[in-house]
Amino acid sequence: MRPADDADIPFLWALFATDEVSYRWVYRGRIPTPESIRMNLQRPDVLGHIIEDTRGQKQLGYVGAFDVNDRNGHAQLGTVVGPDQQQTGVGVTATMLFADYLFTILPLRKLYLQSLDYNYAQFSSLVSRGYASVEGVLREHEFFAGRYWDIHVLSVTREQFKLASERMRLRER
Repeated sequence: MRPADDADIPFLWALFATDEVSYRWVYRGRIPTPESIRMNLQRPDVLGHIIEDTRGQKQLGYVGAFDVNDRNGHAQLGTVVGPDQQQTGVGVTATMLFADYLFTILPLRKLYLQSLDYNYAQFSSLVSRGYASVEGVLREHEFFAGRYWDIHVLSVTREQFKLASERMRLRER
């Protein structure tokens, strides 16, 4: 992983415009302009990184923290990978590495993740394993594809992340 910069805008634009990705990501089917992507990357409350293969030769996705709030110690976390990388573990691995990075360099105590109903199954195992907590559900909060959807708000505390990291290290042995 490495910080995203202006040279990544064509990749990000193509990624966010992909049908398999756009409805799961914050744009919900709306395609951002390259200029809006550039503006988001330059926001002071956004830390965006490109997920690359181990040789740094191929861009695989994007992981970012946004609405970073140093004063209150929290941020929103989002990860998106290309269709050819879904279900491969690349997104989960990148998210864990990025969360570790965030908890190391920033005085964060909590990371938030949000998911619409149709995408929530991808996150539910985090809750059942104790790696995340349900903070709440915003009922019929977001309109997409002809209807209103609930948004599930999850959080991962610094302590939960430390525990999850330790469990993962034990499994790798």
